[in-house]
Amino acid sequence: MQQTGQAFVFVNDIPWQERSKMLDNGEIDIGWICSLPYTRKTDDGTATYELLAVPVRSGIRYQSKPICFSEIIVRSDSKAISLTDLRGMTLAYNEPYSFSGYTAIRSHAASMKEFNLFSKAIEAGSHEKALLMVKTGEADVAAIDSTMLEMELKHNPETMNDLRSLDSIGPYPAAPLVIRQNIPEKIKASILTSLLNMHHNPTGQMILEESLLSRFEEISDHHYNYTREADRASFLVTW
Repeated sequence: MQQTGQAFVFVNDIPWQERSKMLDNGEIDIGWICSLPYTRKTDDGTATYELLAVPVRSGIRYQSKPICFSEIIVRSDSKAISLTDLRGMTLAYNEPYSFSGYTAIRSHAASMKEFNLFSKAIEAGSHEKALLMVKTGEADVAAIDSTMLEMELKHNPETMNDLRSLDSIGPYPAAPLVIRQNIPEKIKASILTSLLNMHHNPTGQMILEESLLSRFEEISDHHYNYTREADRASFLVTW
């Protein structure tokens, strides 16, 4: 970020699991993480990071707000017209610490009193692999983060071949950008200012557009109380 006077190294060529560990260990200074590990680690006192900003997606459905959705994906030939039509079937999810891929659909089912909706839930390891499991018939349904799906379709339009969206869960708070707690406050403020003003300069606009973002906003911890409530509700289901 030229405006901050700081040198940055972008880390994206290692598995997300390793990046998550590096963020927890303080080896990564700034990271874009799921709201679920943010709330859990913040609440149990183990977080080594704090909120910095939150992205606002550029699509019309996001209403110029820092929100997100989970897309309920089934095969194109599925006869299901609602989530309850999938009763007794198999869910593929990316990983258990994902809000969009696991907690969102679990809490949504709990709100419908569908505590035993699926007969089996299989951890796929990623949203991409969960989609593939639905496509190949290893699973009947997957909950996919809307932001991930949009980026995947941008680069691989064939991703949704033989698949369709049955429903959407949300909106719920978008995943935040966090920063290591022990970074000097002056540097944090400089980075935040740069992020909040990205959409005002041509280079920043280009970077945002490439990521399907319109801008960054400041965010407060209470914004993620929705995540906390959904997390508690999700433990009512049996799968």
